[in-house]
Amino acid sequence: MDLSAVLPSIITGAVTALGTILGFITATKENKRKAEEAHNKALADFQTNIESKLDAHKVEYMGEIAKVNNAVKQTNDSMTDLRAQTQQFQAVMEERIETLSSRVERHNNVIERTFHLEERASVLEEKVRVANHRIEDLERHD
Repeated sequence: MDLSAVLPSIITGAVTALGTILGFITATKENKRKAEEAHNKALADFQTNIESKLDAHKVEYMGEIAKVNNAVKQTNDSMTDLRAQTQQFQAVMEERIETLSSRVERHNNVIERTFHLEERASVLEEKVRVANHRIEDLERHD
């Protein structure tokens, strides 16, 4: 076997194999780069999508927060009105209690005076009875 005739074939085969391997490595690197680019783009798209959804939810939640704030303000206003009405009612009730207390005091004074008058009337009735007995005794002795 003539090595000089086979050697160029072997070298050509080796170079071809090396070219094929280098082509495969280059293609693999290119595919890897393209895959990384596609992954990075998908990741960026996903992040943009998430940020967009977060912004939409943020707007929605801000609207809900505004509604809650309005409800709290209305409740606060209602409580202020209720407090004012309660104070007004309390002032009216205090005035009524004062008026009723005055009336009760006058009534009690009338009752007390009536009690004293009844006591005096009782004493006077007793005196009249005693005086009538004395008159009767005196009329009998005459």
